[in-house]
Amino acid sequence: MSGPRQLRVVTGRDCELCAELLARLDPYVHSGQVTLELLPLDDHPALRAAHLFRVPVVLEGSAELMWGRIEDTELSAVLGEVGAS
Repeated sequence: MSGPRQLRVVTGRDCELCAELLARLDPYVHSGQVTLELLPLDDHPALRAAHLFRVPVVLEGSAELMWGRIEDTELSAVLGEVGAS
């Protein structure tokens, strides 16, 4: 059995889409399928330059998995169903 997927989420201050995404990711975190590292744009100037108008952005390693308005269907297509191993 492999460990959880290690995701990084680029977020912005007062970002409604970011809050929605984090709520959608919460079941994946609680099931142990993913771990999250939050990367606030204000703390990462290079990310700010690259992603200012695209947050939230979900990264796995150096790969960009998805960005913007991310719905449950896109999450399940990329991450699988919650609780599936």
